[in-house]
Amino acid sequence: IAWGWSFQVTGNVAVQKKDAETDKNVPKAGFKFRLLKSDRTTEVANGTTDASGRVQFNDILIGDYYIQETSAPSPYLLNNELIPVHINVGATAEVSCPDKTPTGRVKVTKLDKADNHKLDGSVFTIKSNNQVNRVDGTTIYTKDQIVDTITTGTDGTATSKELHIGADG
Repeated sequence: IAWGWSFQVTGNVAVQKKDAETDKNVPKAGFKFRLLKSDRTTEVANGTTDASGRVQFNDILIGDYYIQETSAPSPYLLNNELIPVHINVGATAEVSCPDKTPTGRVKVTKLDKADNHKLDGSVFTIKSNNQVNRVDGTTIYTKDQIVDTITTGTDGTATSKELHIGADG
């Protein structure tokens, strides 16, 4: 009689979404991830975050892997960084994946109505049309808040600082 046992040594890895600016957890479903072998191309597993912004891969062979975000819901931008993770036997490796909300600039050109020449010294106040929140719940701008004031230069143009773009959350 021959007896043989075969077992594989496994662990788990959990990924938590974080806001890059506040370092708070992002409680939002819909971020998609894949777990890659150390060769950075072979997919071992994939999953989507739940409403807490967390996804877990279970019963993964111990060793070195990479986490890659493949899709990010609005208003977040895709994080293209490969995040290294080491999985130990019987343990859950905790990994966070930060994302930034999109920003943009407002650029205006002031022209004279009569002859279309560019005007300098014109002052513009930029206000938030609505309250703008991060997905983590932090308020960025309140409704009607002045977020920047810009003045045109000799070329007739003015550009704002980087401003958070309002989006659903």
